[in-house]
Amino acid sequence: GGAFRIEDRRAALGAPPAGTVWAGASKVDITPDRDHVYMAGFMVNRTSLGVHDPIYARCLYVDDGRTPLVMISLDLLGFLHSEVVGMRARMTERFGPNVIVASTHSHSGPDIIGLWGFGLLLPFSSGKDDAFVDRVMDAGAQCVRQAMDAAVPATAVFAAADAPADISTNFHEPERPGIAKEKDNQIAVARWISRKGETVATVINYACHVEAIHEENREITADFAGFLTRDLEQRFGGVGLFFNGAIGGLIVPNIPRPTPTQERWDLARRMGQRLVDAARDALEKRGIPWSPGPGDGIEVVSRDLPLSLDNAAWRFFRFVGILGIEGEGRDFMTELTAARIGPSVWLTVPGEIFPSLGRKFKAAMAARVPFLIGLGNDELGYIMEPAEFVDDLYGYE
Repeated sequence: GGAFRIEDRRAALGAPPAGTVWAGASKVDITPDRDHVYMAGFMVNRTSLGVHDPIYARCLYVDDGRTPLVMISLDLLGFLHSEVVGMRARMTERFGPNVIVASTHSHSGPDIIGLWGFGLLLPFSSGKDDAFVDRVMDAGAQCVRQAMDAAVPATAVFAAADAPADISTNFHEPERPGIAKEKDNQIAVARWISRKGETVATVINYACHVEAIHEENREITADFAGFLTRDLEQRFGGVGLFFNGAIGGLIVPNIPRPTPTQERWDLARRMGQRLVDAARDALEKRGIPWSPGPGDGIEVVSRDLPLSLDNAAWRFFRFVGILGIEGEGRDFMTELTAARIGPSVWLTVPGEIFPSLGRKFKAAMAARVPFLIGLGNDELGYIMEPAEFVDDLYGYE
């Protein structure tokens, strides 16, 4: 009984055996329990007529005995920072910054931000259901509790390699030929393995809008990220997690636009499989085994970042309660988190970062295996460089 707290569970676990970390993973179903929910992405007024496949909160807990790290992946378009803070409060007082909450950026899940409700071209009212947000916060805490309950001594293998370039493309390629060459094709993989040799979790980080299933679709789905995680679990065992990357400006599945939804399901499934193939190859050919040693554990740093809301339309949406960003006047808060685990560095970015900026971030991370976690701890929309902001090509962004 009583509220779950990471602190209490860590005290009960104690230190992991030498040369291992605690690792546990779990997933909790967050599929809406009714139809006609407003769906996030593409356009307003798109309501669900059913469920194609369940959507989840998935989490991984790792702990070297000194520093815990929790990574939660939600099958949602985005999760705002104020709600990330609310979710953390349901599981910890002390370790909030050590809990990373990211969204896959699925465009066929419930509107969790409020911008895709009832309206005509623009929303007249929020599409966000506060009871559902509450349920997602609970699911995050429940997922972490289950992951900690399942934690075992483990080691890891990390790998990074380029996935086949034709899996994704740049939406703007027809207008500006060659721009797709600038996208980030790297796939970063982490596999956590128990001392018995069983997989606890496999994590894939890859950059692409999760919209293989397009706007004509009215069924809730995790899209290619759902097929990918299911495939990971079938091939490796354990729990599969997907984190998105530098998807801004505008990295999308390489599927011709007029492709009908029926064909898109097969293409989404195939896309998931191809990414798992690439991850498996990377682990086999370039895997870097890691176990903690003295001075080589888990490090986490986090910084709050005050920002100003200069977009007049967003300010209006916030004022009338359509957009759920918390803060006074123009100011609000977001955050960046970085974690180092052996040869890997994990960096969150609070939205959809453009590949050019993503490359600079990865270079600055100077890691053999860089994980750039897009939509990490927030969803502020597109994050670009000044030159891109004034480029007419990116008018939509």
